[in-house]
Amino acid sequence: MNKFSSEDNLQQAKELFTRSQEFQNKGQLVKAIDYLEEAFILLPSRDSIINNLLILYFTLKQNEKLKTFLSQIQTSQKQYLSDIGQLYLDYLDENFQKCIDSAKNLLSDEEQSSQIQLYDILIKSYFKTHNISKVFFYSRKILKDKSNYDQRLFSVGNILLCLSKPRAARWFIQKSLGINFNSAYAFDLGFCYLQLKDFKNGFKYWSNRFEGHDTKNKLLTKIPSIESLDEIQNKKILIWSEQGIGDTLNFARYIKLLNKYSSDVTFIVPNKLFEIFKKFYTDIKIFRYEQISDESYDYQISLISLINILGSTYKEIPLEKFEYSNNYKKRHSIKKVGFAHSGNPSYFRDSYRSIESDTFESIFSINEIKFYKINPHFENYVDRYENVEDIGHLPIHNIANKLNDFDIILTTDTFLVHLCGFLNVNCILLLNYNSDWRWFNDYKYTKWYSSVRILKQKNISDWGNVINTIKRFLRSKTSKK
Repeated sequence: MNKFSSEDNLQQAKELFTRSQEFQNKGQLVKAIDYLEEAFILLPSRDSIINNLLILYFTLKQNEKLKTFLSQIQTSQKQYLSDIGQLYLDYLDENFQKCIDSAKNLLSDEEQSSQIQLYDILIKSYFKTHNISKVFFYSRKILKDKSNYDQRLFSVGNILLCLSKPRAARWFIQKSLGINFNSAYAFDLGFCYLQLKDFKNGFKYWSNRFEGHDTKNKLLTKIPSIESLDEIQNKKILIWSEQGIGDTLNFARYIKLLNKYSSDVTFIVPNKLFEIFKKFYTDIKIFRYEQISDESYDYQISLISLINILGSTYKEIPLEKFEYSNNYKKRHSIKKVGFAHSGNPSYFRDSYRSIESDTFESIFSINEIKFYKINPHFENYVDRYENVEDIGHLPIHNIANKLNDFDIILTTDTFLVHLCGFLNVNCILLLNYNSDWRWFNDYKYTKWYSSVRILKQKNISDWGNVINTIKRFLRSKTSKK
């Protein structure tokens, strides 16, 4: 008898599958994959195991694992599993229109067991292609299916959150949590509260990010975490950044609030930011990640968790300002402009926050201004315009030193707006309508940075009014005397 069909293997695979389901229901997806992979070794022909692995590899964006796994299931008796796996690959490879076309073809087939999965991938693909009416069309369809209803409710809530509808999103996500507590649901509920300026609930629910996707982000397991401010008086504290460069610049201001508890604070930062924090945070120790092994600390905490422990509110956002002699001055004429119109393409909402090159480059027609591209991605227009220079290859601390040379900075929601705000450099944030939570519903000013002004889309995915306003502003500031 084949070992994969033995009763022992069958029973063991079922137990592993059940354990995986338990972790999936809690939102602990990394652990869920571990159990499923063991189950697949024992029972490689079981469709439920295959399908769950496909979903989890896709959800965690594990492209290479997904490709390898697809090559292992080509012999599966049901071709539709391979077809769905290929859909997921197309999506991760950003072939969104191909993904839409293939999903519709599969929906027209007689096989209906994967209908909800196909609706879900269509929702995600239409979101990426900015077809909002189709997003809502298929969202209504998945709500008609009452199986795994918490997942259906969360899916709709997540889309509403991404479209900057935090109140509606909160309703759906709370409903999903009422059916089943899942750390991924709770994490997104935190985003809803944060966008509504409720820091207390927002950062509390954000603590669920250490489950599921971010299990590996617990930096030092041997150092106790801070549970209360009362316990850290005169203790040696380690704080570490867990998010991106922009987040680190944005939230580092909260570290200064620890001064009344401890004078011995170490902050671990990404290498790209080491020189900047070393220069401006002279009252605490600034280390790189690789420098901490020989140090002993009484307590540790991540930068985001620190905000939760401090109990800070929207009204109590501390100011962070490092003055240069001529920073944040309104200059009567503009001759030199730094800019960044695109961010990290792997970010889920990047296609909404970034401006396409052929849309943005129309501002270069203002020949009286010299433009300096700061975003690192290669752009063909640099060779086509004599008044455009590329400095995106420079290290961040070198860019920081150059910012004061420009009359103004134009940027979409990238690290650059946080760098400008951190250094109090005059900046205009070109903001998408469905913006990140930290910009709340702000249209002109932001509580985070006094030197940043906001110019926001009037309609989702429409940069026309933003670009036209910027061009009129720049023309009005060019000296023609």
